[in-house]
Amino acid sequence: MCGIRLMAGDRNCTVTFRTTGPLGGYIRRTGEGRPIDRPLAGDVQPQQGLALEE
Repeated sequence: MCGIRLMAGDRNCTVTFRTTGPLGGYIRRTGEGRPIDRPLAGDVQPQQGLALEE
Protein backbone atom coordinates (compact mmCIF):
# COMPACT_ATOMS: atom_id res chain seq x y z
CA MET A 1 0.00 0.00 0.00
CA CYS A 2 1.04 3.57 -0.55
CA GLY A 3 -0.94 6.66 0.36
CA ILE A 4 -1.26 10.13 1.77
CA ARG A 5 -2.38 11.69 5.05
CA LEU A 6 -3.97 15.14 5.06
CA MET A 7 -4.66 17.29 8.11
CA ALA A 8 -6.91 20.37 8.00
CA GLY A 9 -7.81 21.80 11.39
CA ASP A 10 -9.53 19.05 13.38
CA ARG A 11 -9.95 16.80 10.32
CA ASN A 12 -7.57 14.00 9.39
CA CYS A 13 -7.94 12.07 6.16
CA THR A 14 -5.88 9.06 5.07
CA VAL A 15 -6.18 7.54 1.59
CA THR A 16 -4.19 4.44 0.66
CA PHE A 17 -3.91 2.57 -2.65
CA ARG A 18 -2.82 -0.96 -3.47
CA THR A 19 0.45 -1.04 -5.36
CA THR A 20 0.04 -4.63 -6.58
CA GLY A 21 -2.90 -6.86 -7.45
CA PRO A 22 -6.40 -5.65 -8.22
CA LEU A 23 -7.36 -1.98 -8.21
CA GLY A 24 -8.32 -0.84 -4.73
CA GLY A 25 -7.56 1.13 -1.63
CA TYR A 26 -9.01 2.54 1.56
CA ILE A 27 -10.21 5.91 2.88
CA ARG A 28 -10.51 7.02 6.50
CA ARG A 29 -11.57 10.45 7.81
CA THR A 30 -11.79 11.53 11.44
CA GLY A 31 -12.47 14.81 13.24
CA GLU A 32 -15.37 17.23 12.86
CA GLY A 33 -18.23 16.15 10.62
CA ARG A 34 -19.24 12.70 9.49
CA PRO A 35 -16.45 10.11 9.85
CA ILE A 36 -15.55 7.88 6.88
CA ASP A 37 -14.01 4.43 7.26
CA ARG A 38 -14.43 2.22 4.17
CA PRO A 39 -12.77 0.70 1.10
CA LEU A 40 -12.44 2.82 -2.02
CA ALA A 41 -14.66 1.84 -4.94
CA GLY A 42 -13.16 -0.98 -6.98
CA ASP A 43 -14.77 0.10 -10.23
CA VAL A 44 -15.95 3.26 -11.95
CA GLN A 45 -19.56 3.92 -12.93
CA PRO A 46 -19.91 4.61 -16.67
CA GLN A 47 -20.60 8.26 -17.46
CA GLN A 48 -23.36 9.11 -19.93
CA GLY A 49 -24.97 12.30 -21.14
CA LEU A 50 -22.03 14.59 -20.38
CA ALA A 51 -21.51 17.11 -23.14
CA LEU A 52 -17.98 18.36 -23.71
CA GLU A 53 -17.52 22.06 -24.36
CA GLU A 54 -14.75 23.35 -26.58
